[in-house]
Amino acid sequence: MKLIQVRTELKPEELERLRICAACGECIVECPVFKATGNSKHLPVSKGRALRRIVERSQGIVSSLLGETPVKEYFMKSSISKVYECTLCGACTEQCKFEVKPDELWYDFRRIMYENGFIPKNLKELIATFKEKGDPYSMGRKMRLYWIKRAKMAEKIPINQRSKTIYFVGCTTAFTRINRSSAVSMAHILNAAGEDWTLLGEEELCCGAPWLMIGDVNSAKKVAKRNVEAIKRLGAERVVTTCPTCFKQLKEVYPRLLNTELDFEVIHATQLISSYLKDGAIGIKGNIGKVVYHDPCELARQMGVIEEPRFILKKLGNLKEFEKKGRETQCCGGGGFLRAINEEISIMVAQLRINQALETGVSILTTSCPSCKMNLYEGAKVLNTNIDVVDLVEIVARNLEV
Repeated sequence: MKLIQVRTELKPEELERLRICAACGECIVECPVFKATGNSKHLPVSKGRALRRIVERSQGIVSSLLGETPVKEYFMKSSISKVYECTLCGACTEQCKFEVKPDELWYDFRRIMYENGFIPKNLKELIATFKEKGDPYSMGRKMRLYWIKRAKMAEKIPINQRSKTIYFVGCTTAFTRINRSSAVSMAHILNAAGEDWTLLGEEELCCGAPWLMIGDVNSAKKVAKRNVEAIKRLGAERVVTTCPTCFKQLKEVYPRLLNTELDFEVIHATQLISSYLKDGAIGIKGNIGKVVYHDPCELARQMGVIEEPRFILKKLGNLKEFEKKGRETQCCGGGGFLRAINEEISIMVAQLRINQALETGVSILTTSCPSCKMNLYEGAKVLNTNIDVVDLVEIVARNLEV
């Protein structure tokens, strides 16, 4: 039986939150992965108890009495799926009555697992190419502008120029075939509004969120520093992104990672489009019929952007709502790097949401997140339904008043 000496380095207040979490379990009813699999290892409380068992060998009560004690290797290995087969959606945090913020503990858990060499096997190869290419899709910086070439928009899109606004495209939008149309749509909207804008182009790096989902905090800090430097070089006053993960990372995580305040504003595309409509910078027309809106977890629950997408959609069609919406939205299954770790579970979670969409009787399911669009599309395909999954910026671009 092999024993492993594990270093954890949680703060005292994190230890206290962990003890509360490991003794509770009331949030289980909203965990999307547990809903999909029914496997008790996916329960938030199972993660909490596993993390506490590991942590208290080097910190807390056990180590205070006995000194630092090793952890059985098999326990560390069995904990890999518990912490990594999770979307980090924050449903557990939304349900928590004790303000423990479990999703923050899961990030700590992944950091501990990564730093001690316990990660899913399929992530090891991905990490190697991620470090080499600079993005989780292994595409490389020169491919960041491929969507412009495909759309034949080279003359209409400014790149790496001093501007008021920077459109931070993000990896999933730039590199996945299903989401390139969202980047094209956002470019059309910015041009229609007469915005003074630019792209970072090849200077844009991955926002760093996947590194934190893996557990590599140092790599996340490096890309954060380089992205902020690139933004500052162009003198931008604000950064807009169509990806909620990039939005959260730039707006909320970067200041914490870099221990500094940013001197530029960070907004999501739906916030900018909403302001354009209110100010009369753009107009939209047409009736798209019945549509249901899926709130992305990071955008709605974690960042509080809820009303802006609805303001836009109510101008375009008959908006239907999920029962689980806003801060209580149900995850699509595409977050937390789950799709790279266990695609089967990821798609199982997506199917739950697609079935809920079909119950509303709509033909269009829209969202404001490239990962949500991609995963919900896959869920719809598995269920063999013809519901149209589309990003909100695409709908706006199609219905711009010329």
